[in-house]
Amino acid sequence: MVIIQLMGSWCANCLDETKFLADYYEKNRSKGIEIIALAYELTTDTFRSKKSVTKFQKLFDVQYPMLITGVAAGDEKKTEKTLPQLTTIKSFPTTIFIDKKGYVREIHTNFYGPASGEYYLESKNRFYGTVDKLLNE
Repeated sequence: MVIIQLMGSWCANCLDETKFLADYYEKNRSKGIEIIALAYELTTDTFRSKKSVTKFQKLFDVQYPMLITGVAAGDEKKTEKTLPQLTTIKSFPTTIFIDKKGYVREIHTNFYGPASGEYYLESKNRFYGTVDKLLNE
């Protein structure tokens, strides 16, 4: 199964989610899970975006690919330009869960970090539940 993380290095909740996903991936990738991040940065300046995403990736020792979309986070047509099959991207982060057959099965919007207490636990449990369900199919 594949998890696609829609994120930006400028996004505080994306920071929390990336820390969580990097740790999760390191511990669970042997189960047949792949994660790919698509970065929507503040500008379309490739050099600036690459510098920001690389710094972000190193901060959490992210072992999954982080790809720069080349589309600014504020672009109203960002969904049409990058993932036209989906409805409009409304918030960052957004996490897309693709099953073993290649079908989009769930989309989670937002991620609550550790500072949010019970919401953080709910975010993690929702994530675990979705992944477990898809892995067991």
